[in-house]
Amino acid sequence: METNEQRPFVALCNNFIDAKYIMMGNNIVKLIESINNDEKFREIVKKCINNFDFTTELGLAISANENTPKDFVMPKENEKIVALCYLILQQIVLNKIDYEAFISKHFIYDGTINDVYTNFGHYFILPFRNAMLYLENAKNIELVTDDEEEVNNEEEYQSLKDIALDMERVIESDYKIKEDKEDELKFYLKAFKEAIKINNKILIKAVGRTLLKDTEKIKSLRGVYNRLYDELINF
Repeated sequence: METNEQRPFVALCNNFIDAKYIMMGNNIVKLIESINNDEKFREIVKKCINNFDFTTELGLAISANENTPKDFVMPKENEKIVALCYLILQQIVLNKIDYEAFISKHFIYDGTINDVYTNFGHYFILPFRNAMLYLENAKNIELVTDDEEEVNNEEEYQSLKDIALDMERVIESDYKIKEDKEDELKFYLKAFKEAIKINNKILIKAVGRTLLKDTEKIKSLRGVYNRLYDELINF
């Protein structure tokens, strides 16, 4: 039987907390994937980010400490901790937040620049991990596990899944798409599919719009571009 310490999400968090990661970027991707691939954690995130005001809560977290405005102040509620941390990490993965700039500005505290990795692990990843584990075992959070609702979600987003799959096929077969552009598109397609997987409408729209912008002038993707545009226009 797998213990908590052996679960990918917890193990990755522990490595952050122990400051074993210096080059964090790829490991943040792995951390997000470990959540999306764990049914219980995925449902916790889904519940917590529903109706969560990311812009407001992020603003409070980086400005709540009047004495040291640059310091990051974590919310008190476990649900808000999970939502805020997950969405920040997702924004880092999507290159909407620069990871090095973010931690250098908000996690230097009283030490030096070399301490930011340790501080990030202790004051961001640790409360995130603990909040996730607490909510998993708490009785006061109602997780979405109803089979009928899961089926409805799958049907609702099936067209988006099909579009992502078709777009991926075209990208792989179009030799005119430069290698760096191909890698970028595949990266956003992966993020798009993960957003669909956790039923995150905010991220579905955000990543979907990025895909539209990046594929607008690619002739081979014109058909699938139009389908994605039609899906997102009323999403």
